Amino acid sequence: MLFASKPKGVFIEFTDYGRRVMRANSYKAPMIIEGLAECESDDEEGWEQIVEHFLPKNAPNGLLQASCGVNSKALGAAR
Repeated sequence: MLFASKPKGVFIEFTDYGRRVMRANSYKAPMIIEGLAECESDDEEGWEQIVEHFLPKNAPNGLLQASCGVNSKALGAAR
């Protein structure tokens, strides 16, 4: 019998100064951080490498299920 693997959590943060991506063993607490990377906000080549490294390779039809959140402090600073 085959069991589907649990979905991993991928968290992405954009700020004025940089971009961060974190991969965890779950998308909800408690979780273990498996990987973390960041680059400057204007580093397009670095961002492409991070995305290729962190996104799952076996997404059916190239689509991913996502849960999204917005940091209200970040929105307040942008206004």
